[in-house]
Amino acid sequence: MNIIRAIVAGERNPDALTTMRDRNCKSTVETIRSALVNKHVFALQQALAADQPIPQDTLPKARSHT
Repeated sequence: MNIIRAIVAGERNPDALTTMRDRNCKSTVETIRSALVNKHVFALQQALAADQPIPQDTLPKARSHT
């Protein structure tokens, strides 16, 4: 939630945002950074502005670790 709150507050630096990830997060810093510099931030902003659920097709795909 810290990253989302920071984005809503105006932070756009992906390096600064990745430092806010939860210590229990299983995604790598590189994965999070990649998501933050792509269309996902725009989709998040639009969903929050409209107070709507985030469309699933705009979220990063979960990777299988098998």
